[in-house]
Amino acid sequence: MFVAVALRLRFTPKIIHEINAFTFGPIGEVALLFLGVFLTMMPALDFVVVLGKDIRVREPMQFYATTGALSAVFDNAPNYATFFSLVTVASC
Repeated sequence: MFVAVALRLRFTPKIIHEINAFTFGPIGEVALLFLGVFLTMMPALDFVVVLGKDIRVREPMQFYATTGALSAVFDNAPNYATFFSLVTVASC
């Protein structure tokens, strides 16, 4: 991503940036949003580590269905992190 940004800054005429009123503000907002998502996922991951064996998700179809249900409501990346933790706990 940094290479793409560097190439764009290098090879796109400055007038194009001025006409489009380009700033990095929206990119910073998205970065903060993802930081917030991952920070708020920490308690959920801790919960899965502590109580993961009690959740009783063992079969691949259970992981698939539960991940799909959560992904319909939440962002996918935190779901992946949660279920990787659950798989680790469930396989022990």
